[in-house]
Amino acid sequence: MRNGYEVYAGYLPGSVAELEPARELVLPIKEMARLENKVVRARVSDTPEPGWEDLWVRQADGSISQQPLAIQVLGEAEEASSPPKRWDIEVSSVQAETMGKVRRWGGPRYARYAGDAYLSGYFIGQPIVLTD
Repeated sequence: MRNGYEVYAGYLPGSVAELEPARELVLPIKEMARLENKVVRARVSDTPEPGWEDLWVRQADGSISQQPLAIQVLGEAEEASSPPKRWDIEVSSVQAETMGKVRRWGGPRYARYAGDAYLSGYFIGQPIVLTD
């Protein structure tokens, strides 16, 4: 079993080279020791620092990075006041596209429930594919 933490790649900005250790990020992570999900304020680096822990990156296809990054967890974040940012998609366009499909298939009565279910699956890094 891996030690440290795991994060979905979409929550990390750009490439590994763009990570600045001084930059504070809000990330949804999985603590591998307890298999517990939480949202934290953290610093991430591609080079291990003393006292930092391993951060494994899960790609969109489900694969895990071969080499871990390093993470310094600064504390838990209040998700409502500072939600994690997805860097790999434009949220408003995904929401608009999703709601259009849901209304077409289920009508406005079901749009809210089906759209919420679809988006919750999408934003945890496991998109549900709806076909026409």
